[in-house]
Amino acid sequence: MGKIFGITSYILFIGLITFIVSGYARANQTVTFLDDLKEVIYEDSKALVSATLIANTQGEYHIYIQDLPLIEDSVNTENVSYQLDIYSVLLYKNSTDYKYELIIIITDYENTDENAFIAEDALTLNIDITFESAPEGFTQSVFNESLIQLYDDSMHMYALDQQYVIDDQVRIQRIDISYPTSIEDVVTTSLINEDVYLDKNLEIPTNNVADLSSLDVEALQLIDISNRALLYTNNTIKDAFSNYNYMTYLYIGIEIIVVLPITYLVFFHKNIQRIRKVKKEQS
Repeated sequence: MGKIFGITSYILFIGLITFIVSGYARANQTVTFLDDLKEVIYEDSKALVSATLIANTQGEYHIYIQDLPLIEDSVNTENVSYQLDIYSVLLYKNSTDYKYELIIIITDYENTDENAFIAEDALTLNIDITFESAPEGFTQSVFNESLIQLYDDSMHMYALDQQYVIDDQVRIQRIDISYPTSIEDVVTTSLINEDVYLDKNLEIPTNNVADLSSLDVEALQLIDISNRALLYTNNTIKDAFSNYNYMTYLYIGIEIIVVLPITYLVFFHKNIQRIRKVKKEQS
């Protein structure tokens, strides 16, 4: 019984190690892929979005992006400046496996506020998404998250599932982009759903960059997935990702090289030594 338990525990241990190694290999593949493409995509926001989504989905989806942003704005405040672009993106694997995301990308971000919070030597940006009421499956109506930093703290990105954008039952009331300080978050951009504000008899803020109520199904190009041929896509980037698949095999191969001798010593060495001893005594 003890031997069976030991073998089972060892198999589970090897499975856990393989899972960790595979995850590390995929993460390293993603980082290496994006680092190698930096000079090509750094100045091209659509290529940047495409490469980031391809890497994050391990190349499983084709990425289709609207040629022009749904919303674009050059933000300039007392301490902050950046370019804001919002794209509708289709992630497509096949006719039954696809999804749409609203991609918020910020480039050329600069912040001169001495109180701006810096995490890991980089400026951070937050996003608050406020619904008119709690969405189905949630107890809160406000969601606070951080934008993902890309190559450096001058560029950040956030992906939002479009089902929350086009939901007529629980609409997004507003989206605020801010930077944290030691005192409070300072809002730099606000996107307001004017229909929600009018329905609630609320005063529409004067700093509204865009009306979220304009982001309907037609504007987001969600009516017919066959229209994807009209969208921007970069097959060169997608094909390039597959060139880094060797990294998974490399790390798994290293694991096998390490694990095989250990397995031999733990389970076979004593038995082989015993067999050799018996054969030597018999001879």
